[in-house]
Amino acid sequence: MRSDIKEILTDINAALQIQHPESILVALDKILDLPEVTGNQVLEEVSITNIVLPIGNRLGKKNLPDEIYNILIEAEFAVFRALAAVIAAERNFLSDDIDLSELLNFAQDRRDVGMALSAALTEKAEFNSDKILELIDRWIESDSISLLNISLSLIPSVINAENTGILEKVGALSDTDDPDLKRALADVLIKIAQKGFDSQVLSLLETWEFETGEKEWIALRAFSASWSVKFEDRTLKIIEKIAMSKKEDRQIVKTLSALKRNGAENIDMYIENWKNSNDLTLQKTAEAYFAHETRGKDE
Repeated sequence: MRSDIKEILTDINAALQIQHPESILVALDKILDLPEVTGNQVLEEVSITNIVLPIGNRLGKKNLPDEIYNILIEAEFAVFRALAAVIAAERNFLSDDIDLSELLNFAQDRRDVGMALSAALTEKAEFNSDKILELIDRWIESDSISLLNISLSLIPSVINAENTGILEKVGALSDTDDPDLKRALADVLIKIAQKGFDSQVLSLLETWEFETGEKEWIALRAFSASWSVKFEDRTLKIIEKIAMSKKEDRQIVKTLSALKRNGAENIDMYIENWKNSNDLTLQKTAEAYFAHETRGKDE
């Protein structure tokens, strides 16, 4: 841990020990001197991991006065609201029931505040999977993109052999045209596959019909990760299905190139057959793929 963050934690501990609100606020104000948070900039994931989580967890585990918690909730600076989100997660998992209304405000705040909440909840998942699943079940039915993104981000932390049916709920969201939700869907499919449920993810993708164009982006992004190489033939059949449903597309070519980089051994032979296909789109995609590979070798 960085020395400046250690110093802030030491000051916070001392202020909490004497339960002196002004001293707690003085210690917290030092966070604003950190370069990652100056100017109320959007917090990066690494800043949430290295700054917000350790400080927020410390505040949540200590007897933080409610007046300080309320100040953090209403703070202008997002880093303080992110700390409050972590504290709320800690408090909720110390009680028997989850106060979804309290967590809801953080989930629908600025994106980095929602990320802090998601990170804090993920940390609690190992020993509180039932509570996390309850939250996912509630929020994954929401119309709010923020709530959907957070519920999706939590699934890899709780999925197991008994509840893989949750993938059906992931699939039900795949017709979205929201770019953030599409990215979240692709990322959660990758993470679930990497946790050992790759065959279940592939089976889901095999059921998709690629008519609206929205599912295509999600599937191709998911296939760009290394897990899909294990199922090279089945993966290529789905990509062929996608290619036949649309015009030649750069994302298809990039996904094929990613598969090859990740170790797919028969991809060139498979795509070579597309050049002799009766489908004009497959022909053009094959030409674009081999041209892309040739340029890569020349660079």
